[in-house]
Amino acid sequence: MPLYESRQHTENRIDVKPAWRDALIAGVEPIVKEITGRMAARADSAAPLKLAFDGWYNIDWPALLQELGRQAAAADLTLDIRGTVSLFRSRADIAAYKQAFTETDDPGFGVVNTDGRLIDLMNPE
Repeated sequence: MPLYESRQHTENRIDVKPAWRDALIAGVEPIVKEITGRMAARADSAAPLKLAFDGWYNIDWPALLQELGRQAAAADLTLDIRGTVSLFRSRADIAAYKQAFTETDDPGFGVVNTDGRLIDLMNPE
C-alpha cells in the first residue's frame, strides 16, 4: 500500500477567538466540576435530568465516573449510571459486519457503507 504523505503544510495553525480558547476545560476534575455544576443548577426541575456521554477509547471512564460520583454526592445529587455496551452486538458480530467494507484491494480506505444504520450494529434483544 502506498504512503500518502506530504511535508508541505504540515503545521496546522488555527486562529481561535480568545473567548473560545478560554472557555475550554481540560482534565477529569475540572470537567466533572462543570458537569455537576450544571446538573445542580437543574436539580430542582420537575423532570429528571438525563445525560449521555459519548467518548473515545482513550477516555479513562472509570476515573471519570468515580469523580462524577464523588462530586455529585458532594452536591447532594443522586446518579443512576448505566452503561450502553450491552446495547450493541458482540465485537465478533461487528467485525464480521465490517468485513464487507474493509476487505478490498485497498484496505487502508475500504468502501463507504452508504446504506448502513446504527441499528445494524445493535443487539436486537
